[in-house]
Amino acid sequence: MEILAVIFSRDRAMQLDATLRSLFLHCRDANDARISVIYKTTTHAHRRRYDQLKKSYCSVNFIEQTNFRRDLLELLVEHCTQHPVSAFRRWSMELGPVMGRLCSLRTGLGRECFVLFLVDDNLFVRDFHLREVQEMLEANPRALGFSLRLGTNTRYCYPLDRTQVVPPLTYVGGGVMIYNWADAGDSAYDFGYPLEVSSSTYRVSEVFPFLSGLAFENPNTLEGGMAANVERFRSSKPDLLCYERSVTFCTPLNRVQTVWDNRIANAPEYSTERLAEIFDEGHRIDVEAYSGFVPNGCHEEVRLAFRKRVTDSQGA
Repeated sequence: MEILAVIFSRDRAMQLDATLRSLFLHCRDANDARISVIYKTTTHAHRRRYDQLKKSYCSVNFIEQTNFRRDLLELLVEHCTQHPVSAFRRWSMELGPVMGRLCSLRTGLGRECFVLFLVDDNLFVRDFHLREVQEMLEANPRALGFSLRLGTNTRYCYPLDRTQVVPPLTYVGGGVMIYNWADAGDSAYDFGYPLEVSSSTYRVSEVFPFLSGLAFENPNTLEGGMAANVERFRSSKPDLLCYERSVTFCTPLNRVQTVWDNRIANAPEYSTERLAEIFDEGHRIDVEAYSGFVPNGCHEEVRLAFRKRVTDSQGA
């Protein structure tokens, strides 16, 4: 399997643990994929919590962010070439769009490979196989990506606080649907937003060339740059794959960045500081409590259930 899952995280060890724990619980072939976390901490206490997670998830590659753009591009190149990034490529990635384009020309990605973007407030609620995601993308060359957050159940757009129209979906097998995002309509909202970083899989050969030409410095500006390039795919990749019922959603409980004023629950009991305290007390989010949950959108506010941590073994 040629899928690299990249999770972006900042100062949210509790929520990252839930993302990883629920991923290993519901992704039936998670151990066959490469999973990496690019994380940033702002205090020594937050770094200590991530060090705990490193011990709990030994198979996960934790990358402490130094230069977000370079860290991500370097990871994609290494995944597709299975070789360390050369000093030239690293230097090119640091210089921004012009040299980034040169870097993409010299990379030689080779075989087809895929990247699944995730964030640290993802919760997985339903079983699925990443191998099926890869095979469906291989079988449907006009599909730009495979969304794990969309489905017939996602009839509400949380960021806009509006009901959204589910466009016509065609069944292609294995509980997988396909639809035309390019013609989804103005009221489809999330269905008409195919390039995003919170639970979609793409071919690296298609996203790397324009990512290496963008100047971005965090997940928010990364997604903004991706969305700004969607028109280049409207004719050649007008379709998007998803499961009939979404297998993950995001829990917008708090905010750790100031780039975008994203809508959140803003509940004091779920602030990053309070969740960090609960993490230090030895509790973790009980991801099994959400198994089978059907979210009404790609984002949904939920109350958190906790349990006392009993072991540090992976996925426990």
